[in-house]
Amino acid sequence: MEHVFPTIDLKATGRRIRELREQRGISVRQLQAFLGFEQPQAIYKWQRGECLPTFDNMYAMACFFHVKVDEILVGNRQDFDIFWLQRIPHGWSATQFRMSYC
Repeated sequence: MEHVFPTIDLKATGRRIRELREQRGISVRQLQAFLGFEQPQAIYKWQRGECLPTFDNMYAMACFFHVKVDEILVGNRQDFDIFWLQRIPHGWSATQFRMSYC
C-alpha cells in the first residue's frame, strides 16, 4: 500500500517567505536585522527553498509579518487529506476520520 506522509514543500515555502516579505515592504536586510543575523545568507537560502528556518525563526517571522506560522509553511496537506479521505471506513464521517489521524 502506498503511504503518504505530510511534508513541507521547501521551494513553495521559500516563495511564500519572499512573497510575505515583499508584500510588507520588508527588505532582506531588515529581516536580517530583526532576526539578529550577522549575514543575510540564511534568508536567501530559505527563499530559494534550500532549507527551512528553525522553528524559532519561523515563529519570529510569523510575528514580524503578522501572520500565523501556517500561513508561511506550504505543504502537501491537500494531497495527504485526499489520500486518507479516500480510505474513510464505512460509516465514518471525514471529521471523525481526520481526528483519528491528526
